[in-house]
Amino acid sequence: MSQNTQLTSAQQKAMNLKESICMTASAGTGKTTVLTERYLALLQEEHVLPEQILCLTFTEKAAAEMKVKVERKVRESARSDAGLAAAASSIHKSCIATFHGFCSMVLREFSCEAGVVTGFGVMDELDEEECVTRTIEDTLQ
Repeated sequence: MSQNTQLTSAQQKAMNLKESICMTASAGTGKTTVLTERYLALLQEEHVLPEQILCLTFTEKAAAEMKVKVERKVRESARSDAGLAAAASSIHKSCIATFHGFCSMVLREFSCEAGVVTGFGVMDELDEEECVTRTIEDTLQ
């Protein structure tokens, strides 16, 4: 993949890897920047379509930030790179989500195959606490 002078040597190393990666680092270390540049490089150099790229994060905030940055970068780059025009027009098909959101989407789409009841819900932390409390109370009775 291309050399990007804005990235540190460690970030550039992550950019140049050809396989899937899992980036872990502290807040503010440039994870989103690296992933955004890597996403753009996949589109430009590998001619991958946005719907063929999967970006997963842990939080809704990080997923939303990543999606905005990727979409902005692709649209900006498409102005000077005609090859990115198709990618820019289908960027809304990209899958940038949380791990939970992606798994929920897969389970909803393939509920029969997964043996999951159609229309299932996902517990949030409060639901989980209530469920655990009820289970403990039922066990103690």
